[in-house]
Amino acid sequence: CNGHGTEEFLYGDKIGGKEETLIAGENSKLFKGKIVYIRACSTAAYLGKKIGKEDETTFIGYKVPLLFFTDQHYHGNPHNDATAKLFLEPTNLLVKYLIIGKTAEEAVQQHWDSYSKNLYAVLSNEKEPGSGALAAAIWSNMLALTLIGDPKKTIDN
Repeated sequence: CNGHGTEEFLYGDKIGGKEETLIAGENSKLFKGKIVYIRACSTAAYLGKKIGKEDETTFIGYKVPLLFFTDQHYHGNPHNDATAKLFLEPTNLLVKYLIIGKTAEEAVQQHWDSYSKNLYAVLSNEKEPGSGALAAAIWSNMLALTLIGDPKKTIDN
């Protein structure tokens, strides 16, 4: 799932000026036996714990705000945005690994490896304006990712 998160909720679009609640803690039983990955701020702090403690369920998400930078020249076109790619690629690879049948643990490792590669690239280019902020955001996202529940869970079991 993608959206805006807090420790207790995942929100979708704003409807009538109010964010629509997509997932709340009381819905955790709906995910029993599943892998749930939420790409949103802080959802692993409470919501993820509620979901991940269900039998045979695995939650992957972020325990603090997820940081994301873009290049203003590519607003609305993230596929051509090299800055956005630093953040989108690792999170998309996590999903891809889950889809092809890898374990939750393997998918999280792929996320970590991809972010590590991006961090190294940013740190290698330290003279580039903004590289320090990019490196700090990447590191924060790496540390924020949390797996709760069965690390050996796949989408098939």
